[in-house]
Amino acid sequence: MIVKLVVHNLKNCRIKSRLLSALFVSTLLLLSNVVLAQSQQMDSQQFVLNALLLENASINGDVHFLLMKKPWEAIAYIDSAAANSVLKEAVPDEYTFDKDKLTIVLSSSQEGSSRNEQDLNYCLESNSIVIYKDSKALNLVWQIIYLDSDYLVLDIDGLRLFLIHP
Repeated sequence: MIVKLVVHNLKNCRIKSRLLSALFVSTLLLLSNVVLAQSQQMDSQQFVLNALLLENASINGDVHFLLMKKPWEAIAYIDSAAANSVLKEAVPDEYTFDKDKLTIVLSSSQEGSSRNEQDLNYCLESNSIVIYKDSKALNLVWQIIYLDSDYLVLDIDGLRLFLIHP
């Protein structure tokens, strides 16, 4: 009887030990995932900031094709004229480039507000998007700072805007 009790207690100890080990490993995995996620978020923020701070244009592919691939959504911006470049979250306006027309859907920062849609004429000149009225009187020139299949950075009079595909 005592032997059975000792064997039973040993089995319970092994089970408890295995459960504690499994719990310990699970906790370590969870903590490492949290640390990894925070690291990836910092890496993402650093990537966005680096792209916004580029001094020379970096265009990786055909500008027409990359711009017209899908709509673009603004996610972050900086004021490049400011002494310190602080990354700020952008209102998620959407930019859709067609052959010669740019549609901008302006989002309101207030919930429940309607979205305002504007169609503008544009053309590409070198690394610039030239936006004009019907008479082709020059309105705005947006410099393309960075462009690849996933990301677009525009300089609009010193405001650097980072866009992605939604």
